[in-house]
Amino acid sequence: MRDLMLLGALLILVPLALRSTFAAYLMWSWTAGVAINTYVYGFMVAVPFNLIFALITLALFVVGKDQQQCRFAANRTTTLFLIFSSQALLSASLAYSSALLNWELCFNLLKIILFCLLMPMLVTSRYRFHAMLIMLALAYSFHGLLEGLKFLASGGAHHWLGNAKFGDNNHAALVMVMIVPILLYLFHYSARRWVRWSFLGVAGATVLSVVSTNSRGGLVSLAVMAVWMALHSRRKAMNFAVVAIAAFLLLALAPDAWTERMDSIQFAEKDASFIGRVVAWKISSAIALANPLVGGGFRSLQAYDVWDQFRYAQGFMGMFATPDADLVPHAAHSIYFEIVSDLGFVGLLLFLLILYSPFVLRRQIVRLIGKSAADLAWARDAANALSASMLVYAIGGAALSASYFELMYIIAMLLQVLKIQVAQRVAQRAGEAPEIAPGDDARPASAAQSVLRQHALMTIHRPDSEHVQS
Repeated sequence: MRDLMLLGALLILVPLALRSTFAAYLMWSWTAGVAINTYVYGFMVAVPFNLIFALITLALFVVGKDQQQCRFAANRTTTLFLIFSSQALLSASLAYSSALLNWELCFNLLKIILFCLLMPMLVTSRYRFHAMLIMLALAYSFHGLLEGLKFLASGGAHHWLGNAKFGDNNHAALVMVMIVPILLYLFHYSARRWVRWSFLGVAGATVLSVVSTNSRGGLVSLAVMAVWMALHSRRKAMNFAVVAIAAFLLLALAPDAWTERMDSIQFAEKDASFIGRVVAWKISSAIALANPLVGGGFRSLQAYDVWDQFRYAQGFMGMFATPDADLVPHAAHSIYFEIVSDLGFVGLLLFLLILYSPFVLRRQIVRLIGKSAADLAWARDAANALSASMLVYAIGGAALSASYFELMYIIAMLLQVLKIQVAQRVAQRAGEAPEIAPGDDARPASAAQSVLRQHALMTIHRPDSEHVQS
């Protein structure tokens, strides 16, 4: 039955995508996050949904189907992404031959970057920006909603072990925390009451899904996200009070197994999983020291002969006493050590610049808006929400192998797109840009775009309407 329903949906969505480049682009993003293949068990399992909408988007983009499509223009983020792609190709070309997933992971990264490079040329207005946020929220929070409801229905007994899309419970927890700030932003800026409360309910269920993972990193990520969001709100006292109440309720109502698991954070140095991470960090850094410019290639750490070659090396983590490494290779368990072992120190530098760039863009957006531009307050709040997601990734990913997870790169480019739109608005107000790129007042180029526009206007406030600050 699921397969038949999905087939019916596909027969509707493909014609819609064929009529609008932006609609196809939205479906490309949705299929990437929701991983709908993992929820069916019949003939639809093998259907490459993401590839279908990616090819439709690229074909329509090449023929110039979208009237609001603009030309490519280099900026901070696109430049970093292009250089990072070149480094990835170089590292993959010179990788250890036993790194079996080398080219597969390299091509996956390049596909993510291609998707992001198209974003400034297609997401050219506020309603398109919000449509992207809505689509990301629908895609990734779908998993959190399901698992959160299971957690509620089981009275806290449900334990989410992760899924095929994200990985184990720790990876799933990180992704769910990253999407919560976007859900909260959409809650504050939705025009219809039922839409607002739907986003808030999904955000609550997503938080419960994080609890159901029993992930200690998920707890730390939740705390980081909550503090960042409260610090960058106008009603700081009220928001900190809400955070404190939510934390109290969480600790009071959470099952004992979860509480005991979280209490073990203070004994991390004696925990076997933490010690295993340190061992992997030693070997990762040793691979980087032996190949400082290009690293060992994608997932080289998990190649048996590479692991065995560096098994007794200390790298630059020799100050930590650990037992000898196991014979079986482990994952890097850190976005930073994974990058440095895969792409070398050059790759690590580029990766850190990509991580840091969104916070620079956020500061620039806030300065462009200033204190008196009430019509752009939504952009300031969006920048704060997206930055919260990036901070969660930067901190929560320190103990996870999630360097090539697409949501981080998408959020980084979304902040760049937001800055472009804010700069256009500010220049328009100052009379410096009498002709601006197509924006909120531009007519949709097709019936499909008209549907998207109506949906966006139903779910977000207009620029001149009253807004609510998180």
